[in-house]
Amino acid sequence: MTDVDTGFRDTTASPKDSCLGLINKRFHNYYSDKKSKALHKVKSELLVVVKIDSRLISICDGKYTVYTINSDRYHALKSLAHLTMAIFFQLTSNDLDTEIGHVEELVESAFDSIDLEISKELKKVTEDFIHKVKQAKHVEATSLLQYSTSLEPIYAKLMMASAMDEAENLKDALAKVLAMHPKNSSQIFTVTMGAHQPRYKELSKLVFQRWLHGMDEHIVNTDHHVRYLEGGCDIEEALNLVSTAIVDREIAQLFLGSAEGLNQDVLGVVAEKAIANVWGEPNGAR
Repeated sequence: MTDVDTGFRDTTASPKDSCLGLINKRFHNYYSDKKSKALHKVKSELLVVVKIDSRLISICDGKYTVYTINSDRYHALKSLAHLTMAIFFQLTSNDLDTEIGHVEELVESAFDSIDLEISKELKKVTEDFIHKVKQAKHVEATSLLQYSTSLEPIYAKLMMASAMDEAENLKDALAKVLAMHPKNSSQIFTVTMGAHQPRYKELSKLVFQRWLHGMDEHIVNTDHHVRYLEGGCDIEEALNLVSTAIVDREIAQLFLGSAEGLNQDVLGVVAEKAIANVWGEPNGAR
Protein backbone atom coordinates (compact mmCIF):
# COMPACT_ATOMS: atom_id res chain seq x y z
CA MET A 1 0.00 0.00 0.00
CA THR A 2 1.06 3.59 -0.55
CA ASP A 3 0.19 6.85 1.21
CA VAL A 4 0.26 8.67 -2.12
CA ASP A 5 -3.13 9.55 -3.58
CA THR A 6 -3.11 7.68 -6.90
CA GLY A 7 -6.83 7.94 -7.62
CA PHE A 8 -8.35 10.05 -10.38
CA ARG A 9 -8.82 13.66 -9.29
CA ASP A 10 -11.74 15.80 -10.40
CA THR A 11 -10.33 19.00 -11.92
CA THR A 12 -13.57 20.35 -13.38
CA ALA A 13 -13.64 23.13 -10.75
CA SER A 14 -9.94 24.05 -10.92
CA PRO A 15 -8.28 26.39 -10.13
CA LYS A 16 -9.84 26.20 -6.69
CA ASP A 17 -10.82 29.27 -4.67
CA SER A 18 -10.97 31.31 -7.86
CA CYS A 19 -13.67 32.71 -10.11
CA LEU A 20 -11.93 30.80 -12.95
CA GLY A 21 -12.65 27.56 -11.13
CA LEU A 22 -16.31 28.54 -10.91
CA ILE A 23 -16.30 29.25 -14.65
CA ASN A 24 -14.86 25.83 -15.37
CA LYS A 25 -17.40 24.17 -13.11
CA ARG A 26 -20.27 26.07 -14.72
CA PHE A 27 -19.04 25.06 -18.20
CA HIS A 28 -18.90 21.39 -17.23
CA ASN A 29 -22.39 21.61 -15.73
CA TYR A 30 -23.76 23.06 -18.98
CA TYR A 31 -21.78 20.48 -20.97
CA SER A 32 -23.18 17.66 -18.84
CA ASP A 33 -26.72 19.00 -19.31
CA LYS A 34 -26.22 19.19 -23.08
CA LYS A 35 -24.93 15.60 -23.11
CA SER A 36 -27.97 14.45 -21.13
CA LYS A 37 -30.27 15.97 -23.72
CA ALA A 38 -28.23 14.41 -26.52
CA LEU A 39 -28.41 11.03 -24.77
CA HIS A 40 -32.20 11.29 -24.64
CA LYS A 41 -32.21 11.99 -28.39
CA VAL A 42 -29.87 9.04 -29.02
CA LYS A 43 -32.18 6.67 -27.17
CA SER A 44 -35.45 8.01 -28.59
CA GLU A 45 -34.68 9.09 -32.18
CA LEU A 46 -31.52 7.39 -33.43
CA LEU A 47 -30.46 3.84 -34.25
CA VAL A 48 -27.34 2.68 -32.39
CA VAL A 49 -25.74 -0.63 -33.32
CA VAL A 50 -23.19 -2.07 -30.89
CA LYS A 51 -20.78 -4.97 -31.42
CA ILE A 52 -19.96 -6.36 -27.98
CA ASP A 53 -18.34 -9.74 -27.23
CA SER A 54 -20.03 -12.30 -29.54
CA ARG A 55 -23.18 -10.24 -30.06
CA LEU A 56 -24.56 -7.39 -32.12
CA ILE A 57 -27.13 -5.31 -30.24
CA SER A 58 -29.35 -2.70 -31.87
CA ILE A 59 -30.99 0.05 -29.80
CA CYS A 60 -33.81 2.10 -31.26
CA ASP A 61 -36.93 3.69 -29.74
CA GLY A 62 -36.17 1.98 -26.44
CA LYS A 63 -36.10 -1.48 -28.07
CA TYR A 64 -33.03 -3.70 -27.70
CA THR A 65 -32.52 -6.54 -30.19
CA VAL A 66 -29.69 -9.06 -29.86
CA TYR A 67 -28.04 -11.03 -32.69
CA THR A 68 -25.39 -13.72 -32.25
CA ILE A 69 -22.41 -12.92 -34.47
CA ASN A 70 -19.57 -15.15 -33.32
CA SER A 71 -21.02 -18.64 -33.61
CA ASP A 72 -19.73 -21.93 -32.21
CA ARG A 73 -17.85 -22.41 -35.48
CA TYR A 74 -16.02 -19.10 -34.95
CA HIS A 75 -15.03 -20.08 -31.41
CA ALA A 76 -13.95 -23.53 -32.63
CA LEU A 77 -11.63 -21.89 -35.17
CA LYS A 78 -10.20 -19.66 -32.45
CA SER A 79 -9.64 -22.62 -30.15
CA LEU A 80 -7.56 -24.35 -32.84
CA ALA A 81 -5.14 -21.43 -32.87
CA HIS A 82 -5.04 -21.36 -29.08
CA LEU A 83 -4.40 -25.11 -28.95
CA THR A 84 -0.99 -24.82 -30.58
CA MET A 85 0.11 -22.15 -28.10
CA ALA A 86 -1.26 -24.16 -25.18
CA ILE A 87 0.81 -27.15 -26.32
CA PHE A 88 3.98 -25.07 -26.49
CA PHE A 89 3.43 -23.57 -23.04
CA GLN A 90 2.62 -26.94 -21.52
CA LEU A 91 5.69 -28.65 -22.99
CA THR A 92 8.13 -25.88 -22.04
CA SER A 93 6.74 -24.79 -18.67
CA ASN A 94 6.44 -28.17 -16.92
CA ASP A 95 8.17 -31.54 -16.58
CA LEU A 96 8.22 -33.01 -20.11
CA ASP A 97 7.91 -36.65 -19.04
CA THR A 98 4.73 -35.80 -17.14
CA GLU A 99 3.23 -33.40 -19.64
CA ILE A 100 3.81 -35.22 -22.94
CA GLY A 101 1.05 -37.74 -22.16
CA HIS A 102 -1.32 -34.95 -21.15
CA VAL A 103 -0.57 -33.11 -24.37
CA GLU A 104 -1.30 -36.20 -26.47
CA GLU A 105 -4.65 -36.65 -24.72
CA LEU A 106 -5.43 -32.95 -25.19
CA VAL A 107 -4.69 -33.09 -28.91
CA GLU A 108 -6.71 -36.26 -29.43
CA SER A 109 -9.77 -35.02 -27.58
CA ALA A 110 -9.60 -31.55 -29.16
CA PHE A 111 -9.50 -32.76 -32.74
CA ASP A 112 -12.15 -35.40 -32.11
CA SER A 113 -14.54 -32.63 -31.02
CA ILE A 114 -13.88 -30.33 -34.01
CA ASP A 115 -15.26 -31.43 -37.37
CA LEU A 116 -13.56 -28.92 -39.66
CA GLU A 117 -11.46 -29.64 -42.74
CA ILE A 118 -8.65 -27.36 -41.63
CA SER A 119 -8.37 -29.24 -38.33
CA LYS A 120 -7.02 -32.27 -40.22
CA GLU A 121 -4.05 -30.26 -41.48
CA LEU A 122 -3.40 -28.88 -38.02
CA LYS A 123 -3.68 -32.30 -36.39
CA LYS A 124 -1.07 -33.82 -38.70
CA VAL A 125 1.63 -31.15 -38.17
CA THR A 126 0.91 -31.09 -34.43
CA GLU A 127 1.22 -34.86 -34.06
CA ASP A 128 4.48 -34.76 -36.06
CA PHE A 129 5.83 -32.11 -33.70
CA ILE A 130 4.85 -34.07 -30.58
CA HIS A 131 6.44 -37.22 -32.04
CA LYS A 132 9.75 -35.38 -32.54
CA VAL A 133 9.61 -34.03 -28.99
CA LYS A 134 9.07 -37.56 -27.62
CA GLN A 135 12.00 -38.90 -29.60
CA ALA A 136 14.36 -36.11 -28.55
CA LYS A 137 13.01 -36.08 -24.97
CA HIS A 138 13.02 -32.28 -25.10
CA VAL A 139 11.75 -29.44 -27.29
CA GLU A 140 14.45 -28.88 -29.90
CA ALA A 141 14.76 -25.49 -31.55
CA THR A 142 14.83 -27.10 -35.00
CA SER A 143 11.60 -29.06 -34.50
CA LEU A 144 9.91 -26.03 -32.97
CA LEU A 145 10.95 -23.90 -35.96
CA GLN A 146 9.65 -26.53 -38.39
CA TYR A 147 6.37 -26.68 -36.47
CA SER A 148 5.92 -22.89 -36.46
CA THR A 149 6.75 -22.73 -40.18
CA SER A 150 4.14 -25.43 -40.89
CA LEU A 151 1.60 -23.46 -38.86
CA GLU A 152 1.93 -20.22 -40.88
CA PRO A 153 -0.36 -21.21 -43.81
CA ILE A 154 -2.74 -22.93 -41.40
CA TYR A 155 -2.99 -19.81 -39.25
CA ALA A 156 -3.70 -17.77 -42.40
CA LYS A 157 -6.59 -20.12 -43.26
CA LEU A 158 -7.89 -20.01 -39.67
CA MET A 159 -7.85 -16.21 -39.61
CA MET A 160 -9.56 -15.92 -42.98
CA ALA A 161 -12.19 -18.50 -42.05
CA SER A 162 -13.00 -16.78 -38.75
CA ALA A 163 -13.04 -13.33 -40.42
CA MET A 164 -15.40 -14.60 -43.13
CA ASP A 165 -17.63 -16.14 -40.48
CA GLU A 166 -17.87 -12.88 -38.54
CA ALA A 167 -18.24 -10.63 -41.60
CA GLU A 168 -21.03 -12.75 -43.12
CA ASN A 169 -22.93 -12.88 -39.83
CA LEU A 170 -22.52 -9.13 -39.33
CA LYS A 171 -23.79 -8.41 -42.83
CA ASP A 172 -26.86 -10.61 -42.33
CA ALA A 173 -27.62 -9.12 -38.91
CA LEU A 174 -27.25 -5.53 -40.15
CA ALA A 175 -29.70 -6.23 -42.98
CA LYS A 176 -32.23 -7.40 -40.37
CA VAL A 177 -31.54 -4.35 -38.20
CA LEU A 178 -32.17 -1.94 -41.08
CA ALA A 179 -35.32 -3.80 -42.12
CA MET A 180 -36.64 -3.46 -38.58
CA HIS A 181 -35.51 0.17 -38.18
CA PRO A 182 -35.40 1.88 -41.63
CA LYS A 183 -33.30 4.90 -40.65
CA ASN A 184 -31.18 7.17 -42.84
CA SER A 185 -27.42 6.82 -42.39
CA SER A 186 -27.33 10.23 -40.68
CA GLN A 187 -29.54 8.71 -37.96
CA ILE A 188 -27.34 5.66 -37.41
CA PHE A 189 -24.33 5.27 -35.13
CA THR A 190 -22.24 2.15 -34.63
CA VAL A 191 -19.96 1.30 -31.72
CA THR A 192 -17.46 -1.53 -31.40
CA MET A 193 -16.59 -2.40 -27.81
CA GLY A 194 -13.48 -4.40 -27.06
CA ALA A 195 -9.97 -4.62 -25.66
CA HIS A 196 -6.91 -2.74 -26.87
CA GLN A 197 -5.91 -5.33 -29.50
CA PRO A 198 -6.54 -4.15 -33.09
CA ARG A 199 -8.31 -7.41 -33.95
CA TYR A 200 -11.22 -6.40 -31.72
CA LYS A 201 -11.59 -3.14 -33.58
CA GLU A 202 -10.84 -3.48 -37.24
CA LEU A 203 -13.18 -6.09 -38.70
CA SER A 204 -16.46 -4.85 -37.27
CA LYS A 205 -15.39 -1.22 -37.83
CA LEU A 206 -14.70 -1.94 -41.52
CA VAL A 207 -18.01 -3.80 -41.86
CA PHE A 208 -19.88 -0.88 -40.31
CA GLN A 209 -18.17 1.57 -42.68
CA ARG A 210 -18.99 -0.60 -45.70
CA TRP A 211 -22.59 -0.92 -44.53
CA LEU A 212 -23.05 2.85 -44.22
CA HIS A 213 -21.30 3.56 -47.52
CA GLY A 214 -23.63 1.12 -49.23
CA MET A 215 -26.71 3.15 -48.37
CA ASP A 216 -28.01 5.15 -51.32
CA GLU A 217 -28.53 8.35 -49.37
CA HIS A 218 -25.19 8.16 -47.54
CA ILE A 219 -23.42 11.53 -47.59
CA VAL A 220 -22.41 11.81 -43.92
CA ASN A 221 -18.92 11.54 -42.44
CA THR A 222 -18.55 7.84 -41.76
CA ASP A 223 -15.83 8.36 -39.13
CA HIS A 224 -18.31 10.34 -37.04
CA HIS A 225 -20.83 7.51 -37.17
CA VAL A 226 -18.44 4.57 -36.65
CA ARG A 227 -16.99 4.56 -33.14
CA TYR A 228 -14.71 2.36 -31.04
CA LEU A 229 -14.87 2.09 -27.25
CA GLU A 230 -11.77 0.46 -25.80
CA GLY A 231 -12.43 -1.44 -22.59
CA GLY A 232 -16.16 -0.80 -22.76
CA CYS A 233 -18.31 -3.47 -21.18
CA ASP A 234 -21.81 -1.98 -20.95
CA ILE A 235 -24.30 -0.78 -23.58
CA GLU A 236 -24.92 2.42 -21.62
CA GLU A 237 -21.25 3.32 -22.14
CA ALA A 238 -21.74 3.00 -25.90
CA LEU A 239 -24.77 5.27 -25.82
CA ASN A 240 -22.85 7.81 -23.75
CA LEU A 241 -20.01 7.70 -26.28
CA VAL A 242 -22.44 8.51 -29.12
CA SER A 243 -23.98 11.40 -27.19
CA THR A 244 -20.50 12.79 -26.43
CA ALA A 245 -19.56 12.55 -30.12
CA ILE A 246 -22.69 14.46 -31.12
CA VAL A 247 -22.16 17.24 -28.58
CA ASP A 248 -18.43 17.59 -29.30
CA ARG A 249 -19.13 17.83 -33.03
CA GLU A 250 -21.63 20.65 -32.48
CA ILE A 251 -19.23 22.55 -30.20
CA ALA A 252 -16.31 22.10 -32.60
CA GLN A 253 -18.34 23.35 -35.55
CA LEU A 254 -19.57 26.36 -33.58
CA PHE A 255 -16.32 27.50 -31.93
CA LEU A 256 -13.51 25.99 -34.00
CA GLY A 257 -15.04 26.28 -37.46
CA SER A 258 -14.67 22.55 -38.11
CA ALA A 259 -16.84 19.64 -37.09
CA GLU A 260 -13.66 17.59 -36.58
CA GLY A 261 -12.00 20.28 -34.45
CA LEU A 262 -12.19 18.27 -31.23
CA ASN A 263 -11.15 14.96 -32.74
CA GLN A 264 -8.21 13.27 -31.08
CA ASP A 265 -6.20 13.32 -34.32
CA VAL A 266 -6.60 17.09 -34.63
CA LEU A 267 -5.54 17.66 -31.02
CA GLY A 268 -2.64 15.30 -31.66
CA VAL A 269 -1.30 17.67 -34.33
CA VAL A 270 -1.25 20.48 -31.79
CA ALA A 271 0.44 18.20 -29.26
CA GLU A 272 3.16 17.23 -31.75
CA LYS A 273 3.90 20.89 -32.50
CA ALA A 274 4.01 21.75 -28.80
CA ILE A 275 6.41 18.88 -28.07
CA ALA A 276 8.64 19.91 -30.97
CA ASN A 277 8.76 23.47 -29.58
CA VAL A 278 9.59 22.22 -26.07
CA TRP A 279 12.48 20.23 -27.51
CA GLY A 280 13.63 23.33 -29.37
CA GLU A 281 13.11 21.98 -32.87
CA PRO A 282 12.82 24.70 -35.54
CA ASN A 283 9.38 25.48 -36.98
CA GLY A 284 7.81 22.76 -34.84
CA ALA A 285 9.39 20.05 -37.01
CA ARG A 286 10.03 16.58 -35.68
